[in-house]
Amino acid sequence: MDPFPSAQPSPDVLPCSTGPAVRITTVVAGRAVLVVVEGECDLAAAPVLEAAAAALPLGVLSVALDLSGLEFLDWTGLESLLALARPGVTPVLLDPSRAVRCLLDAVASTGLVPEGLRVLSTRGT
Repeated sequence: MDPFPSAQPSPDVLPCSTGPAVRITTVVAGRAVLVVVEGECDLAAAPVLEAAAAALPLGVLSVALDLSGLEFLDWTGLESLLALARPGVTPVLLDPSRAVRCLLDAVASTGLVPEGLRVLSTRGT
């Protein structure tokens, strides 16, 4: 299933958000959003992620998080990332880095990760 069901040919790139160790680029294409997160995502990054979430347009139907450039992720960072999705929209995690995969593996059996969360690799790994 295409994570961007209503993508338009010319997406809008929202202003980039940066924090002490995180960089977020958001691309809006119709009712689909791609959020590229790079660097370190932890408690210090929460305000940057909250600002990125607040900048997302209403009516978003699909949120994909490109996490290939994420070097560090803790539980607080994961919660903040998942909050980028709107109510009723479970984000798709694209190309999660090793740090992301390790945390997801560690919390998989806790029930703390949203049901239906999809993790996709576009790089064939």
